[in-house]
Amino acid sequence: MKLILLALLLLSTAFASNDVTHRPKSFKWEKGVAAFVDFKEVVYTIVYDVAQKGAAVRANFVMDVVEEGFPVFDLVEKPLSVKVNGQEVSSFELTTPDTATRIRVAGKSLAPGRYALEVTAPLRQLVRYEAGGVKSAFWVTDLEDRFYLERYIPCNLEYDRIKMYFDVTFRGLTQKQHIFANGRVSVLKENRARIEFPDYYTVNSLYFHTTPVGSVDVVNFPYQSKNGRTLPVTIYVAKEANGAASLETWKAQTLRILANLEGDFGAFPHEAVTIYNADLSDMGLGGMEYAGATVTNLGSLSHELFHSYYARGWAPANGNAGWIDEALASWRDKGFTRLTTFSGSSRMASNPYYTRKTDTMAYTYGARFMGYLDGKLAEKGGLRPFLVHLLGKKIFTPMFTEEFIHEMELFYATS
Repeated sequence: MKLILLALLLLSTAFASNDVTHRPKSFKWEKGVAAFVDFKEVVYTIVYDVAQKGAAVRANFVMDVVEEGFPVFDLVEKPLSVKVNGQEVSSFELTTPDTATRIRVAGKSLAPGRYALEVTAPLRQLVRYEAGGVKSAFWVTDLEDRFYLERYIPCNLEYDRIKMYFDVTFRGLTQKQHIFANGRVSVLKENRARIEFPDYYTVNSLYFHTTPVGSVDVVNFPYQSKNGRTLPVTIYVAKEANGAASLETWKAQTLRILANLEGDFGAFPHEAVTIYNADLSDMGLGGMEYAGATVTNLGSLSHELFHSYYARGWAPANGNAGWIDEALASWRDKGFTRLTTFSGSSRMASNPYYTRKTDTMAYTYGARFMGYLDGKLAEKGGLRPFLVHLLGKKIFTPMFTEEFIHEMELFYATS
């Protein structure tokens, strides 16, 4: 037992250290210093009032301030209130020095230490009330700025892993609700649920979707992973979806893809698989990966499930590392093409410092670059043995591009 406790302590210390060292650089603004922090835990209290057609969220964070300054968080909506250790403070929306993005700060400069941060806000994005229920989802994209969890609820940037809980209450329901999530869902009452997410999740890991029972068709089945675990798989589709492939077709494809991925890269790294067969183009969104979950069409299913290994297994720590997983996924889409020549240039890893979105050159130039690396390393087995090694060594660890290079040099003993 002592050894187990020691291992857990070392693991939590390593997690904290990684999050702290991957913080973006603080910057000065007119009132002082905007300082990036390490969130340890958050409880989100989310209330949907179906009768009043309104929703709100209260986020209670445990926050470590490691550098004196105004603590940074983010939320696209203007907060209704912000409190530090129970004291009401203002908040400000700032533009980063390189104008790459915007963030928020709590309106009080804090000395290093542990604090309670409470942020209350309306929940308006992707919320629709109908037929005595509510449709709501926290879908994200890495191709637009501020389109991660901050689009919906208060959070940190993608370098920070944090233990998250959702306490969800539905008021005025006249029918039951589905809750699809990549966390552990506990139904407390007919109108209340708690969801517990792993402590290695970041703002682009989490999947949450609630919709009235009867609005979707669902199939559930087990998948036997190569490491002996039985993973629950859920695939669902909106009833009004026209021309969609049958759920049995989706099931067969999912089983084939998972077996293929496990053959190439090892056991699936998450506790379950959730797939929503949906076209989100009318919302300006495409297919997207989450930790063990995806919203996608059938043609992109393999690409998105690959991201459960690289993107939501190994993870980028900032926008200038986001190209890596998209380059790898697109290289795989092209059949792991091996190249012996390569030309051209790209800024996909050197956009402005505070960039938070992925450079789209990753899909084309990046895929060719991975093929070229595979060709250069052919005598040492190519690129894939390193990818398996990286996943084992850096699972659920956000990394910079520079760290990706460093790990590759260590593995191949080559500059």
